[in-house]
Amino acid sequence: GLSRQTHAHRFGRDHCDLADQFSGYGATRRVPLGELCAPLGIPVKTSTHGSDVGALWRAGQVDAIRRYVEEDVVATYALWLHWVAFRANDERKFAEPLSDLARWLEQDENLTHLRPFATCSPALRARPAALFHRVDEALATAE
Repeated sequence: GLSRQTHAHRFGRDHCDLADQFSGYGATRRVPLGELCAPLGIPVKTSTHGSDVGALWRAGQVDAIRRYVEEDVVATYALWLHWVAFRANDERKFAEPLSDLARWLEQDENLTHLRPFATCSPALRARPAALFHRVDEALATAE
């Protein structure tokens, strides 16, 4: 469905381009994903790098490309959760989804290559915070 998204929607409410957000819509240079994730403790580019994809494709290593893309997607999602929580000044927007993601990555045997995301420092911080928020919400609901 992305082909139906016109350029005008790029700046709409339903879209967030993190590269635009972190560069001030071009006011500064675009910062690579790795440079944004490193200070937050989010693992990124652990198996390969984007510049290696062409050679991997020519060598028929499609699984290596798939793993790289999956790592990139999870790193981008974790970064996006940080951004959303920061903008809303709401730790819950970061803690609960990241805690759920970490639990899923640990349980699914097909995702063992993504387990570093379940044990990275943001995920380790998210778990007790998510539990606190969920217990707090349950108590408020019970009252």
